[in-house]
Amino acid sequence: MLNYEQGHLKFEGESQLLSSFISDYQEPIYVYNSRHLSFRAKALKEALPANTEIYYALKANDHKDILRLFIQLGIGMDVVSLGELTWSLEQGCSPHKIIFSGIGKTEKELVYALKVGVRQINVESLPELRRISSLTQKLQVKASIGLRVNPDVDVQTHPYIATGLKNNKFGIEVDALDECDRILKSNSLLQFKGFSLHIGSQLVELSAFSEAYDKLIPVISKWKSKGYQFETLDAGGGLGIFYDRFDESQEITLAREWGTRISKSWNGLSEKIIVEPGRWLVAHAGILITRVEYIKETSHHTFAIVDTGMHHLLRPALYQAQHRILPLVQKKGIPSLQLQNSNSLQSSTQKLNLNNSSTQAPLVTTVRKYQVVGPICESSDVLGSQVELENLCEGDFLALIDVGAYGQVMSSDYNLRPKAKEIFL
Repeated sequence: MLNYEQGHLKFEGESQLLSSFISDYQEPIYVYNSRHLSFRAKALKEALPANTEIYYALKANDHKDILRLFIQLGIGMDVVSLGELTWSLEQGCSPHKIIFSGIGKTEKELVYALKVGVRQINVESLPELRRISSLTQKLQVKASIGLRVNPDVDVQTHPYIATGLKNNKFGIEVDALDECDRILKSNSLLQFKGFSLHIGSQLVELSAFSEAYDKLIPVISKWKSKGYQFETLDAGGGLGIFYDRFDESQEITLAREWGTRISKSWNGLSEKIIVEPGRWLVAHAGILITRVEYIKETSHHTFAIVDTGMHHLLRPALYQAQHRILPLVQKKGIPSLQLQNSNSLQSSTQKLNLNNSSTQAPLVTTVRKYQVVGPICESSDVLGSQVELENLCEGDFLALIDVGAYGQVMSSDYNLRPKAKEIFL
């Protein structure tokens, strides 16, 4: 997805070098690649069952050009707030291609969603269902309802992004579904569409998906015996990527396995399948360009202090996430192995051949380990620990890789620092 051309980092298939954006550099820059976004969308469509509709979880990245591209590709929007809902509409998304998720929907948000007529509201609790029921009667409008079930399934991911256990705030426990049944039957304006699941994010071990989908089968059967007609089954999202390397083929294999697990668990069901991926579609398509402000030597570390930090990319501080960090411009032709994992160079010095010519004498580049840290007044503002990079100088530029998901959307103006610039290629 990324490669070096004459020592300059670039997105594969793009003619423009990423270093071209630093000629008038003023602040850190997020750069997104449309070519990769289109490829991932197509690959996911091909990997999933034919009766699947994709709704992009735009909480991962809400850049307007990304939304417009996905809308053009026939992908709907999965939103979790009034802001995301109105933003989707402004980018040209039909309300009938919007699913409204999230546990804390306010009355104002629900009124707006009901009036514009979104495809489906995924209900997270009994109080929310009661509120929607009351609003439909007050407004005399119908509501398309999906019920998000909490299947009590453990997943192998960071605890902050696990959402399918009983101790999580998300979803309706199976034991509470009988009361949902009573509320739905008491109000003809509530139109039940189907069940929804979402068990967590950044999942690369997929057995929990099957466990959750299988747990829903007896619930589906019970509700069908009560006379409910299902229009959709919402399999949620959460499919992960590999942050330590770029392995497109393996990630497409993961997507196919996800599709296979959905088909195997819900085989024979004629309902439309809905999925709500975010990270898998956009993470690899984004980089964050930053400048080295200082090199600080101490008895314990060599710090590369850069002009971006947790205010622009919160994931390392919040989730202890690790992103590859690469030089924007190679000084002496660092080989492509850095594109696989910049944090695992094999030695402190690398003998390099600039042109890969057997007749040219190798160059020697010194590699050092750096604590790559930001300017924020918090000790947690560490973007990379013990990152092996060729000798850095003040004024050098680095690229943080795979930041297309949960980057700019989670940024802040903490310390009253401005947000990063964004460029869409």
